[in-house]
Amino acid sequence: MTKTTKMKKTVWVIVMIVLFVGIIGTACFLHIESTGIDNIYFGTPGWFLEWQEGNPTHEQETEWGYERTYENKNYLGEKCRVVYTNVVGMNQMHLYYENADEGLYQSIVEQLVNKYEMKTDYYVEDEVISDEMRSIEFGTDHGATGIQVQVEWIETDLVVQLIANY
Repeated sequence: MTKTTKMKKTVWVIVMIVLFVGIIGTACFLHIESTGIDNIYFGTPGWFLEWQEGNPTHEQETEWGYERTYENKNYLGEKCRVVYTNVVGMNQMHLYYENADEGLYQSIVEQLVNKYEMKTDYYVEDEVISDEMRSIEFGTDHGATGIQVQVEWIETDLVVQLIANY
């Protein structure tokens, strides 16, 4: 092998390392409003999501993006099923809690409101309360962009939807 060939290979390896580090760095810091839950942020690429969370229990391509489902994840202090939807980056996160009670609903709403209420253009809709259900919607509204959070508890099922519009 000639000295020039070795030099070309070395340059190629350095370029690949720099690209790899750049991609990982971008993925780590690619967030919309630095918002999400725990270590999952809106805008996270699907491959990075799998790198963090592991292999999903179910995955499928839909007309709305690529969905990854994970069972028994711990979010907001309780185990749940989580479904991430990716288009360019993660733009929807749905959490499904079974055997939930009103106390869990209140706890999750409080945690999420605390996360969003200090953000620019925060809004909250009136909470709907009846004997069998509770629901609330809030988030950020910057016109065409923002984060929408919906929390709904019906009997024993609690669904949390976080949707990024960008």
